[in-house]
Amino acid sequence: MIYFLAALQNVSKDLMEAAEVDGAGPWQRFLNVTVPAIRPVGTFVVLLSFIGSVQLFELPYLLVGPDGGPGKKGLTPVMHLFSKGFDAGDLGYASAIGWPFAYLMFSAFKTKEAFFSGPFWPVEEDGGWWAVDWSGFTFTNFTRLWSEVKIGEASFMRAVLNSFFFASVMSVVGTLGAAMGGYGLAMFKFKGREFITTVVLGALVIPGALLIAPGYFLLFQLGLLDSYAGLILPGVAPAFGVYLFRQAFISSLPHEMMEAGRIDGCGEWRMFFQMGLPMVKPMVGAFVLITYLGTWTNFIGPQIIIQTPEKYPLAVAVAQLRGPFSIEYGMIMAGTLVAIGPVLALFLLLQKDFIAGLTAGAVKG
Repeated sequence: MIYFLAALQNVSKDLMEAAEVDGAGPWQRFLNVTVPAIRPVGTFVVLLSFIGSVQLFELPYLLVGPDGGPGKKGLTPVMHLFSKGFDAGDLGYASAIGWPFAYLMFSAFKTKEAFFSGPFWPVEEDGGWWAVDWSGFTFTNFTRLWSEVKIGEASFMRAVLNSFFFASVMSVVGTLGAAMGGYGLAMFKFKGREFITTVVLGALVIPGALLIAPGYFLLFQLGLLDSYAGLILPGVAPAFGVYLFRQAFISSLPHEMMEAGRIDGCGEWRMFFQMGLPMVKPMVGAFVLITYLGTWTNFIGPQIIIQTPEKYPLAVAVAQLRGPFSIEYGMIMAGTLVAIGPVLALFLLLQKDFIAGLTAGAVKG
């Protein structure tokens, strides 16, 4: 309610008075003047509500009990974690849910013999869980990863470079395409604009898995299989990004500024790059980060489209570490740690811009 109360302060009183003079009733003024003015805040509140619903614990726990009620229909992820840890007494399972990254960190430095000796650090054979076996730690997994592992005819470093290239190009091209699409829908009035906006919103609810088969067939017809172009082109202007930038431009870029630029002889491209993008700079930073993270961790797309092992990105290369006759878990954990290290560092460095970008459309100004 506080968010909407703050947003209502920005609703133009002149528009409300003009609508009243034209004979619009209270409901018409609310639906046609107030709702469009506070739409960015509504989108932000829906996002926060969704996140809060995933974190529900107290209310469903009191209403339906720790088991989730009949058929476990009221069971939430947090309730499941609590039930496993405290009701069933399975603290190891609950800790594994809450601390997967700690398990990954320890496992990447374990020897093959000590990998299953303890849930986290290596444990001595006759000691308790606190008896650390220091001989079970090693850097061999990382040295072998860089020196011995081959993805096709290339080294593991080639997969890292492929991921850097793929994620960098996708983040720049995808952000630019989404910003252009959102700018066009927000700043220009043309026939079919509302229809295109509806199509963009409709595309958001289509599960990505449903597009795998038709997307593969289309790339096959275009001759883009086994190429980076086949991975990059489908993400040039994602629907989520187009709608996100549309909301950002509506709330951050006044039409009066655009009209002043046109009167001064500024072209549309120049206004987009010198006026539009600077006004939504937090959103640009946030979407670049979102796209970079999503591309870096993308597995199913490269796995289906790329057929040459030397072109594999890091996510697919790590999956190739699993041998046909044996599995070296320490090597896989080391590769996974290498894969998440750069993006984790990038997120920590840009987290302020990320948060500012996500809330850029929440308040007007």
